[in-house]
Formats: sequence, C-alpha cells, structure tokens
Amino acid sequence: MVISEKEDYKFRKEKHKSPPCTIGLHFYVRDSKLNLTCYMRSNDAYYGLTHDLFCLTMLQELISCRTNIPLGIYTHNATSMHIYEEHLNRIQSYLEEGKQEPIEMPVIKECSNKTLNLVSKEFDMNVLESKLEDFDDYWNDYVLFSSRHSNGDFDKESWKSKVNNSNMQDIALNSMGK
Repeated sequence: MVISEKEDYKFRKEKHKSPPCTIGLHFYVRDSKLNLTCYMRSNDAYYGLTHDLFCLTMLQELISCRTNIPLGIYTHNATSMHIYEEHLNRIQSYLEEGKQEPIEMPVIKECSNKTLNLVSKEFDMNVLESKLEDFDDYWNDYVLFSSRHSNGDFDKESWKSKVNNSNMQDIALNSMGK
C-alpha cells in the first residue's frame, strides 16, 4: 500500500516542504499470520516513532480482526531515524522518569463497523454525547484516552477507576503520573 502520491515529491512552498515520511505499508500472510512491514523515508524517534508504532500496529490488529487472520509480526524500517536537538531536554527527562517498561495492550476482540464508528465519534470534539456504555472493555478503555475523557481539569482517580484492564490502568498511571 503506497501512502504518498507523486505530487508529494514535487517542490512545494507550503508549510510542509518535505514529502511524507511514511512511504508504504506491506501487509502479507506468512505461516497463516498477518504481518506488516512499514517503510519510512524518515522518522523522528521522539514524536513520530511512538505515534507510528501505536497507530500502525493498531491498524494491523484491526485488519487481523476483520479478516480473521491471526496477528503476526510488525517490522518498522526507517531510512533516517533521528531526533531534533530541540527535543533533547524532553528526551532526557523522559528517560529519567524510569517509566519505560513494556506494557502490552489488550487484544481487540470486537471490530465491527458500528463499533469503529462509535469509537470515531468519541474522538470528535463536535460530538457532545459519550457512549461509553456501548463499548466492550477494550474500546471503553481506549476511548477513555480521548481528549474528551482525559484532558483538562478532571478527577484523575475517578477517571482511572473507569479503566477496566489492568495493563491499561498501568498505561493510564504512566501517562498522568502516579
């Protein structure tokens, strides 16, 4: 799956002068499992990589769920993996926190169009009504991380108590501080 178009590689005067970082995604089945290899032109290790890994492995898992092909391996290839000097202090602070232990996400069990449309609405700030009661545990916990449920002035203990999965509670604790 090619991500960019030929227009992305022509000289542009707009704000984003460089072509997209993601070149393509290669989904393939080996040993009866759905694998994904991502090809990146360039990748910022501080902002981009963490976002890309989360989003692309979730996409792989959703396709696995929809096709009934068990989840396989994810491979990430970047021609230029880099960090920007302006992020060095933030990176150092992050490393000093000591919260880098791997926490495995729970498995997606339900991925119907209806559910995915409801999830999308939870991230739409123009939709005012939340439908947490319509989700299974996975999607309930996932949407609790949306801006509607996790930003601003709110009771962190009350928010944390709504998270069902213990791994997701650990992720919640790490993201807002213990």
